[in-house]
Amino acid sequence: MVGVGTFVIASMLGPLAQDLGTTIAAVGQLLAGYALALAVGAPLIAAFTSRVDRRLLLGSALTLFGLLHVLAALAPGYAALFVLRVMTGFVAAVVTPQAASTAALLVPAAYRGRALGFIFTGFSIATVLGVPFGGFLASSMGWRATLAVVGLMSLLVALWLLLRIPKALRIAPMDRAAWLRLARHPALLLVVAVTVVQGSAQFVLYSYLAPMLQVQAALAPAFNGVVFGVLGVFGVAGNVLAGRMSERWGPARIVQASLYLMALAFVLWPLIRWSGGHWVVLGLVCALWGLPVFACNAAQQARLLALAPDLASASIALNSSGIYLGQAIGAALGGAIIVRQGYDPLHWWALGIMCMAIAVSMHAARAVQKSVLV
Repeated sequence: MVGVGTFVIASMLGPLAQDLGTTIAAVGQLLAGYALALAVGAPLIAAFTSRVDRRLLLGSALTLFGLLHVLAALAPGYAALFVLRVMTGFVAAVVTPQAASTAALLVPAAYRGRALGFIFTGFSIATVLGVPFGGFLASSMGWRATLAVVGLMSLLVALWLLLRIPKALRIAPMDRAAWLRLARHPALLLVVAVTVVQGSAQFVLYSYLAPMLQVQAALAPAFNGVVFGVLGVFGVAGNVLAGRMSERWGPARIVQASLYLMALAFVLWPLIRWSGGHWVVLGLVCALWGLPVFACNAAQQARLLALAPDLASASIALNSSGIYLGQAIGAALGGAIIVRQGYDPLHWWALGIMCMAIAVSMHAARAVQKSVLV
């Protein structure tokens, strides 16, 4: 549900902008504000909640997440909605990293990579089902009804979590010394930097995908959900495939291959416009982009676990923070580009930033190798 709540705004930028009397670029900043709150909140909340029972923590946070969505559905204007989205981002900062660390606690060490992959499969499913469904609801019933439905479904999932997660499940507390060790671990910080840079590259484009395709490919708003669905379906497939291959290839190689595939998708993006938005071309390019998306995130988490198992709680929280910091940077940058240059350069910006991510990942691999040798 956190995945649906996170991405659903991207599927209804047009209805939001029209109803609130503002621009697409301004509505895009709802994504940036939410993601920035999550990025700042994830490591801070992880530091102060390490002693809290996981069942109570996740159940309470998801309950509040649902209530804030219901309130957002009643927001009187853009300013109130922006504040509520930022508050929701801080609450999501509890659920996202702690769900991953809790999943790692529930399985033997040898299966942690697969468990983390399973968590990110949930985000893939949110893109497959939740985002297209949100876009359909927004076009047929309005954005307020869409947010209300997300809120009510979150409350139901919160109840299910309270019934299913074992009691008295806690992670090892992270003291100040542990956080300082993390801050002084250059290889670990470089791995997190990969997450930030590749997330920025993706969300320059992803945040404004729906209105961009209306301009470049004359895609009717009703078909936006299909595009998000293709991204999500291939995201699920890629995540499952990478989870099975992680023990054989290692997470660093999966990350590198994922970054190359995403860069290739951005290189091929002009084919969508040149083909007049032909559904075969659009589907192939989006499939190529979607295949590595969630596999990359899950492999990054496994990369951090293998590098410093004793710092797993903090590093996973920091990496989750990196995911959303990248989203915030990408959404904010994409909005600025649209205001000044329109939609056409977005994929080139995405490609340039993704090339930076590839370079940082290669540097991180060398740093990890040196830290192991030491």
